[in-house]
Amino acid sequence: MNKYILIVVVAVVLMGGVWLYLSGSTAPKGVSLSDIPEVVARVNGKDISGSDLANFEIQLASGQGIDVASLDGESRKQLQTQALDALVSNMLLFQAATALTITATEADVDAQMTTIKSQFQDDTEFEALLLAQGITEADVREQIAIDIVIQAYLVSTLDFDAITVTEAEIIAMYEQEASLVEDVPSLEEVTDQVEVFLVQQKQQELLSAHIADLYADAEVEILI
Repeated sequence: MNKYILIVVVAVVLMGGVWLYLSGSTAPKGVSLSDIPEVVARVNGKDISGSDLANFEIQLASGQGIDVASLDGESRKQLQTQALDALVSNMLLFQAATALTITATEADVDAQMTTIKSQFQDDTEFEALLLAQGITEADVREQIAIDIVIQAYLVSTLDFDAITVTEAEIIAMYEQEASLVEDVPSLEEVTDQVEVFLVQQKQQELLSAHIADLYADAEVEILI
């Protein structure tokens, strides 16, 4: 798993999967489902649908300011591969969490649902979106629960809080960037930002290694 795909996986974990519902359950603009199988992958017997893949492609491209419809065949295939790898990884994490009987409480789901609804003017606007996408509030709640379970699993399994960065690492990263970019601020000005970046980088590496272990023990079929 390359660094870019890893960042995508981290984004999926941190953002959660609720967007898959709220960004559209039918074919997204710029992506035709005619060339995507109904099932694109199977992880330990659990299907990943073509519509979920298409939706995530759009989300991924949008984050980079890319119009999927403008991509050539090779670039589109690369985007599709990155999106599918991220979805497979997220499913592996959820299945591992389920195996540990980690669950989401109704109170936690309610709190997340309240946060989501607060982004709309009122319940009517929220319900109109659900209707337009052909989904229900129960569908959204189910996805919220999945997100919460994965987050709880990561907290209990990976010791992100124990990750530290040394002064030598900060200096090395700063000097590396300074050699490539002109007019870099002084080290004192950007020390905190560099430290945050390095911590996130180490978190990504830790998560990557864990997903690789899960993948090695899983039955993963790629059907596209």
